[in-house]
Amino acid sequence: MDDTLTPNKVLASVASAIPENLRADIIIVGSLAASYQLLRDSEQAVRTKDIDGMVAPHARAIQSATRVTDRLLREGWEPQASADYDLPGTEKTPDDRLAVVRLKPPGTDAWFLELLGAPPTVAIEASTSGRGRSRLQTSAGHFELPNFAYLGLVQFEPTMSKYGVRIALPEMMALANLLHHPSIGEAQMGQLFSGRKIKRANKDLGRVVALAFLADQQDENVLETWGTRWQFALNEMAPDQAAHLLTRAPSGLHALLGSSSDIEQALHTINHGLLSATPIRAEQFVIALRRLLQALP
Repeated sequence: MDDTLTPNKVLASVASAIPENLRADIIIVGSLAASYQLLRDSEQAVRTKDIDGMVAPHARAIQSATRVTDRLLREGWEPQASADYDLPGTEKTPDDRLAVVRLKPPGTDAWFLELLGAPPTVAIEASTSGRGRSRLQTSAGHFELPNFAYLGLVQFEPTMSKYGVRIALPEMMALANLLHHPSIGEAQMGQLFSGRKIKRANKDLGRVVALAFLADQQDENVLETWGTRWQFALNEMAPDQAAHLLTRAPSGLHALLGSSSDIEQALHTINHGLLSATPIRAEQFVIALRRLLQALP
């Protein structure tokens, strides 16, 4: 049996598991969304194990996430959590001890589905973590449905996959990451990334450069449309903040361009992640970064 994880194979499995009447409330984000849309080789393996599904809109995210979780649990999916969190959670479990909804499908340890929530608004400025949370009460106990300051922007014109689930556009995932990191802070990822400690900002900004690199390979004119789409999205979803956020968006990229050590960290993450099948050199990374900055208004 072929256990290779390809974007098509995983997305088909996720789509078939989500109740059809709830699929409209799920937007696939992260590595799977990027791989499905941007990798030229549809049989290229994906490295990620966590498949992120954002439940949107915010107004019914808790209800929809609860229904999806209960359905999958009834079908034999198993919740996963680390020792830092309580599983199962109860009404007495403190919010910061609640496990997120991270469910492993029956018969495989290759991947799991993690649910995120759409934030209520587009923030003017992100907090230190940019993270908010809601409590879910499910048939297996209490869980956390996290949301992140700018991730709600992926609700703008997601594409529909052939499997009937929506996929976040690469440029909207890029914008969410850029707005979350207008500078490069010292905060590090909670776990090692391919054996190394990595700054959270470098991982997320590196992902933006990787998205731009892959998109540019598909269509050499597409990056020129990113800034326009960002403006449309911000005008629709955060009209009072649109000009400020659009001006601020490239700041993290400028900070990255000015630091060779941060570039090296970012390159490490994408060459062991989204670009693992076709890693790039530092020179190519810088060219892709500059290409994106030049294309933006």
